[in-house]
Amino acid sequence: MDIKVLYLIVKCNLGSWLQITDADNVPYDVVKSQKGKKLILVGGYTFASVSSHTWICSIRKLNCKAKLKVDSCGRIVLINNAHNHPAKKYMKLKSGQVIRL
Repeated sequence: MDIKVLYLIVKCNLGSWLQITDADNVPYDVVKSQKGKKLILVGGYTFASVSSHTWICSIRKLNCKAKLKVDSCGRIVLINNAHNHPAKKYMKLKSGQVIRL
């Protein structure tokens, strides 16, 4: 199953949610973690699934509160993209594969 995913890079106050509309939809990438689990990549930040619709920042040791919610079609409908750490650097190859630098 090929999941089409969307992203929006936002700066907002910690703890605030931004509701996404159709006009805001921008593609995002699904990558694999070092353990082989799916992660959503949004502007250099990765999110891990905690339920079928909720994804949290994968940097758990820093207690980052960033998270997002997707609908049943895989579109981001809510996002809190206020991280307490810098983004990591990624590069997308011509093949479509995303690698961490």
